Formats: sequence, structure tokens, C-alpha cells
Amino acid sequence: MEPIAHTIQLLAHRITCEGFGDDSLDLLVIAHAARDLHVNEILVQVMIDEHEPVVARERAFALVARSISSASERPRNLTEPVERPLVTAC
Repeated sequence: MEPIAHTIQLLAHRITCEGFGDDSLDLLVIAHAARDLHVNEILVQVMIDEHEPVVARERAFALVARSISSASERPRNLTEPVERPLVTAC
């Protein structure tokens, strides 16, 4: 299993059982992977924003996870530069 897929699976389980807790580092890793794969930036921002309603964050997480899964199955152009500023999930 790919490392990001494993991180998503573990985080999804924790969110289901405990809700969003102290998962900011895992969310940041997933957010960076999502940005690398050109997943919708609004979804990524909602997912990592602690001020958003929990239900909105859960839905955004699900959509980001699905987008990462489907995007990672497509061939990527590795010569295309990817800019991603480091943003904390806090």
C-alpha cells in the first residue's frame, strides 16, 4: 500500500471513531499530497481549517481522499513543476 493511501486509511478510521482530534500533521501531509495532484484547493482548505464545521471537514476529507485515490491511478506528467507553500493545519 502506498504511504499516502495508508495515512488516509488510518486517519479516516480515527476520524470515524474519535472525530477530528490532534491530527493536524496527518492532515497537512494529505493536504500537500492533494495539492501535488491538483485536487480542488477549496476542499483542501476546508479539510484543514479547524474553524469549519465538523461535518464540512468530514465531507471535504472524504472528497479529498477520493480525489487522491483517483488521481494517483492516472499517469502524471513528472516534468510539470509543482509549487506548494508550507501551510500549517493549525
